[in-house]
Amino acid sequence: MRIDCPLNFYRKMSCDEDEKEVNTKRAPHFTEAECLALSEAVAEKIAILDGSFSPTLTFAKKKAAWAYVLECVNSVSSYKRTLKQIQEKHKNMKKNGKAAEAHNRKEMKRTGGGKADIKELTQAELNILATIPAAAISGIEGGIDTSDITSKLMIY
Repeated sequence: MRIDCPLNFYRKMSCDEDEKEVNTKRAPHFTEAECLALSEAVAEKIAILDGSFSPTLTFAKKKAAWAYVLECVNSVSSYKRTLKQIQEKHKNMKKNGKAAEAHNRKEMKRTGGGKADIKELTQAELNILATIPAAAISGIEGGIDTSDITSKLMIY
């Protein structure tokens, strides 16, 4: 029975990590044209991409819609993107767009002097925001914040 020395184990790990670093390349950042193509293609297929599964909306239809979006982005790109990269970028664009829009709305409602710190949105971000319901950004008008202690109803 042979027992490996812990030092050999760590040496093997470090060698494996060095090989990974040499072999992996990072993809280039998305260009503005790629982001615009992504946002326009998603806007075309938003009913399929964000829809709930049903007998008429199947996994195959969603897969075909994402394939269309991928094709649109790769047609304007010099770097061939993967479906996973496209989906991750779309998720990040939605998150960043909602955050920027919420920031702008908050700045517009601020009181006091001075100029509001409004973030300029790109056309791609505007396209993505057009596909998101307004309630997802600003909340439900007249709704009650259940985490706020003062808004909870006291029942006796």
